[in-house]
Amino acid sequence: GMIYQVKGDSSAASEMFQIVLADEELPDSLRGNALNQLGVTEYYQGNTHAAIKHLSQAKDIINRTSGLFHRAKIYLELELAYRDTGDTVRANECLEKQIDLWQQVNNPEPLAMALNNLGYRYYEKGHYDLADRTYQQGLDTISNMKSTRSRYYLMASLADLQRDRGHFGEARKTYQKTLNLIGNREPYAKIEALINLSTLYRW
Repeated sequence: GMIYQVKGDSSAASEMFQIVLADEELPDSLRGNALNQLGVTEYYQGNTHAAIKHLSQAKDIINRTSGLFHRAKIYLELELAYRDTGDTVRANECLEKQIDLWQQVNNPEPLAMALNNLGYRYYEKGHYDLADRTYQQGLDTISNMKSTRSRYYLMASLADLQRDRGHFGEARKTYQKTLNLIGNREPYAKIEALINLSTLYRW
């Protein structure tokens, strides 16, 4: 099933995972993984509610049979699916759970990305001080790492916050730092930062 996933053949992947899950003697660890992969496949096919069903079943098994890393990942996948349905309460619960697990795993990169997402939730609600502290916490988490994907996402989020608070000079500097960090690695992120930066120069 995972081979079909890599090839982009979601229908074939889904069918293979269903065949695996039909085995009543399948060990729990394999059943949890198969349900997880089936949920991810359904999500990328746009079948969000089916994805949540399978991912929730996987979560219950993975929480019993797997380590902290896999438990954190399943909450990340559930957060994305719940967010797509508009169920922000469950999505935020999953986000908070994965932050707790990433902290226990001591894995800075996914923890920083999760903190960026949490900061954005505060930002959306207008809780700017909480958003600022959360972004700074994310940056502190990866302070000893040379170059990470999460750093320029956190910097871009911080620049957006500075802009919306009217701190235009700070925002311009932060957007510029974001561009320097991105380089040519993520074209979409680079374009977005350039647009935001150019808008600031009109003010």
